[in-house]
Amino acid sequence: MVTPALRLVRILRRGGMGSIWVADRLSLKAQVAVKFMSPELAEDPGYVERFRREAVAAAQITSPHVAQVLDHGLTSEGMPYIAMELLRGEDLRARIRRLGPLPLPEVARIVTQTAKALGQAHRLGIVHRDIKPDNLFLTEVDGETFVKVLDFGIAKRARDLRVTTTGNVVGTPLYMSPEQLISAKDLDFRADLWSLGVVAYHAITGQVPFFADSIVALTLVVHAGRFKPPSALRPDAPPALDDWMRRALQLDPSARFGSAREMADALDRALSPRRRSGGAPGLDTTQAPGLATAQGTGAESLVEVRGATSQDGVITRRHPAPAPASMALADTDPCEGDATAERTTTVM
Repeated sequence: MVTPALRLVRILRRGGMGSIWVADRLSLKAQVAVKFMSPELAEDPGYVERFRREAVAAAQITSPHVAQVLDHGLTSEGMPYIAMELLRGEDLRARIRRLGPLPLPEVARIVTQTAKALGQAHRLGIVHRDIKPDNLFLTEVDGETFVKVLDFGIAKRARDLRVTTTGNVVGTPLYMSPEQLISAKDLDFRADLWSLGVVAYHAITGQVPFFADSIVALTLVVHAGRFKPPSALRPDAPPALDDWMRRALQLDPSARFGSAREMADALDRALSPRRRSGGAPGLDTTQAPGLATAQGTGAESLVEVRGATSQDGVITRRHPAPAPASMALADTDPCEGDATAERTTTVM
């Protein structure tokens, strides 16, 4: 028993950072995901605070596009835990690995729903600081993709970032804004918007716009500001999408979109058939040109995926072609991911 209301059923993952379990929520006769810290990390006040902050931040955001926190606290043995909704589906990274570049309308849907979650967080003064494909979980509602934003473990209120941070880099480098690559200080919501722009680019093209083998080199590449426009990498991308991407990835935060909603609305307009130059009218229901279609599986998933290529957001080597992922269940350390879903695919 975690608490009198939660009974553990089975383990999903055990790692150096902790463990993740499926549990019965006895009062509602429903299953939830329960995330524990490892006993060793539970002795570190910094990790305990991050764990607590994840629960508090996610619980404050009422968007249906944020994984719901149901409870958090300490077990009778004093071990921190978070109980969250258990999701079924796959994260965005797994989908890109499985299918390659996604149809443009699907990308727009993912960006719009993510923007709704971020908009709620930003209105509360919360900056996520780690928007990446791993943290956008894709489930299905009424046959449509439905996004759940995961892992508010490194999220902070903007005022706390200005006052208390030491300048350490936090987040996943290939999706970080230029200002975040240099320092965690003075970040605001526009850092999340940059990251969402990089995620959109990844989903549209199958690769990230900026890549290097180290954070120092990546910082130089990002500040050079040169990347291939989406239309150079796929023929169905309209010129308006190139314009949108250039604004999303502006070095100067004040030159980016003014809000998550503005960003999503602008993408919708850029991909509107009325604004396309030669866009295919049937694009809304087709796979991106030249890409094979794969059948998905509805599996549970519960944590973060860390890949080993530039597409995966880990600085290791140059862009290989996306490889189809196996459909075996796997997951990684819970303190680096979100205890909300069992994922269909993982590359360790």
